[in-house]
Amino acid sequence: MSAGGATGIGNVGFPVTSDATTMSFTDTNAGANIFAKSTNAAGVTVNTLIGGNGVTLTATGPVTLKGDVKGQSIAITSGGGITIQDTMGDSTTNTVTLTSTGTGNITTTSTNKPVTGQTLTVSSVGGSISGKLTTQDFDTASANLSFNTNGKGVVNVTNTTKSTVTLGSSSSGLDFKFTSNGPLNIGSISTVAGMGANDGNITVIAKSGTLVVANGSTINALGGSIVLQNSDVKAGFIIIGTNSSVKASSTVAGVGNVTINIGPTATKVVGTTPTNVTPNETKGGKIYYGKNGITALSPTNMLNALDRNIIFDTDGSSGTIQLGGGVTIQADPPEGFANTVSLQQVSNLVSTTQIGSVPVPVSLTVPAPTVQTPAITFVGQPNTNTQRLQAELIALQPTSTLSSTIALQTQTQNVFGAPRTNANYSRPISADIFTDRSKILDSNSLVMPRKHQAVLRTKFGTVTVAPGAVALVLCDAYSLSVFNFDDNKKQSVVIESGGESISLAPASHVTISNHQAANFADFAPSERIGHRNLRRCGLKDGSVAFHTQFHLVSAMVNVDSLLRLVNSSRAEDKASARHLLKTAAIVTHLQSGGEPFVVYRRPQMLSLLP
Repeated sequence: MSAGGATGIGNVGFPVTSDATTMSFTDTNAGANIFAKSTNAAGVTVNTLIGGNGVTLTATGPVTLKGDVKGQSIAITSGGGITIQDTMGDSTTNTVTLTSTGTGNITTTSTNKPVTGQTLTVSSVGGSISGKLTTQDFDTASANLSFNTNGKGVVNVTNTTKSTVTLGSSSSGLDFKFTSNGPLNIGSISTVAGMGANDGNITVIAKSGTLVVANGSTINALGGSIVLQNSDVKAGFIIIGTNSSVKASSTVAGVGNVTINIGPTATKVVGTTPTNVTPNETKGGKIYYGKNGITALSPTNMLNALDRNIIFDTDGSSGTIQLGGGVTIQADPPEGFANTVSLQQVSNLVSTTQIGSVPVPVSLTVPAPTVQTPAITFVGQPNTNTQRLQAELIALQPTSTLSSTIALQTQTQNVFGAPRTNANYSRPISADIFTDRSKILDSNSLVMPRKHQAVLRTKFGTVTVAPGAVALVLCDAYSLSVFNFDDNKKQSVVIESGGESISLAPASHVTISNHQAANFADFAPSERIGHRNLRRCGLKDGSVAFHTQFHLVSAMVNVDSLLRLVNSSRAEDKASARHLLKTAAIVTHLQSGGEPFVVYRRPQMLSLLP
């Protein structure tokens, strides 16, 4: 379809809609926008998509972009993956946004036709971002980029431009690899393959100029090693910015190391500890400073090699590696933590010391370095200053300890049904412990199967929990929420919902509802648990899924059945509790830095009782 004039094809509220298997839209007039929608669940092939101003395509199924896609702005959203076979964007393109709301991959198949735009944002719920094969590169030529996926998704990207590139906050479920032909600035990057995995590696390579980790950034590989490499031996530099952290962790032998080097390979040379560095080597872990050494600015930089290695190397190059001050670099398998953690060792992580009449632990002590818990902030907008004060009292104190003169009658306004009392969400979570094989669930359960996988069937889908895992499953008439507290292998906590499969790593959560207009705050399962990295994704059946990373310790001390588990005298409960607390120590350390955690409050009506 083609058109003349500047009005374009379709509009924001009323895109041109078709269930055809092929599409083609062109309007090159200045200011012309194209808005198109494919309802073909089996997929659509787009031969041409060119707009004088911008192009927007949404599709229920997979999208194959066979021909040119051009416009000053490009936005493609697919329920089943995006395949780019030809040119996308050019020097006039400002933004390119590619989104797969399902588990489909986002791929480029032509190595000499990179996706081009000043800013490129690519995200998938659980698919990979790569070439035709995950071992092949997704090619781009953009100045500002970010790539995010989850589940079994990998990220494998090469940026072909030789000018400076900025890689913003990015993440993947499995391996993350980014290569830049020019100077590179990077923000936070994370993988969440799992503690027992070896395919959650992070590899970042700059082929020329300077590789900079931005101030305050966090590079976290959960289930893999980290490599930060500048291959420019003539003029390459690596700078790890002030107050940034680089952390790798895995139980797999030989995995969980951190390597920072200039040149094609890194050689292990012990070298000399520079000033402004405090090293910590335990259980055979080693720090290699390299033949030429590194430089470090104040304040003190912490290097922790806990049964794994930290390797620096600049041999054969004229460049240097610099730590910007306040940097933490840690190579640390979970075995590096204490094998036993007592209940009294759980200090300084949670301000609440008592929930009603139930005393709870207030810290989690692990070997050096000291765990610094990310801050938790509270969101919500009560209507008056008095109400705001009351809401803060709910957040900061157990409801049962509030003075009777300021006791609250709190009710949630629920636009999807009858009002629900807010007490269920501002107080600790009550959940039955479930260890059997199968169950139809319509309430709350702490699921911790012993020998056989547990299968819980709900109105929103099926939750499968593998033996050895600990998951909290909350279900009511409006939503399903699942939290993975602990596991010992990948794919231990899986939700089948809306025609899709969602796998959760430890400290990951998803809430699913069939109310598309809702925000996460409308269904937040608790007002005492911190969340960050919130993502909203549509499922194939029209339901919506909210994915977050949750603050593990704030969740642990607010689930009564977890507290009973930790206090249990039964041998099998003690074993589960030890593993759970060990996981909490590891995850809490990995969660330090990065985005703050946020506690979401449900909409409230507050009034003082007489």
